[in-house]
Amino acid sequence: SESAAGAMRALGGAVQLLFLAALALAARGRNQLVALAAMFLMGQAASALVAPHALWQPAPRFVEAAGALTVAYLAVEILLLPQAGARWVIAGVLGVVHGLYFRLFLQATGYQAGYVLAGAALAELVVIGVLALVVFRLPRVAQKVAACALLGFGIVWFAVRLRG
Repeated sequence: SESAAGAMRALGGAVQLLFLAALALAARGRNQLVALAAMFLMGQAASALVAPHALWQPAPRFVEAAGALTVAYLAVEILLLPQAGARWVIAGVLGVVHGLYFRLFLQATGYQAGYVLAGAALAELVVIGVLALVVFRLPRVAQKVAACALLGFGIVWFAVRLRG
């Protein structure tokens, strides 16, 4: 049940799903998709596991605003730096931000991190795989349009979270 809760948390919001879409868009092939997904999951797990030992405890609004910025950042990278190297490093850093969602969830529920993160990782990998099948079949122009839409969403959602 804790793994199922982790899966539901991983896919429970627009920001999380749109980030996974941005991750699929950012990959230039299967090998890079595997590297991006692996680094994202490692960053997410590391953040969720290390955050309880940090002195700083982020507010839920901050975490959601930061998550929206990860979508916008990855969209900017896709649009302005399409051939950028070491995108896997960026995926790991952005995974750290998304791990804060799980930190808050673990703190609120008292669930065991291993089960929650395993369920979340499995759900995210399935969604990334399905999104990649769609994205890799899109023409380049459609991929650019999708990246623009993700950028717009990220910026608007960030502004909404700052105001509300």
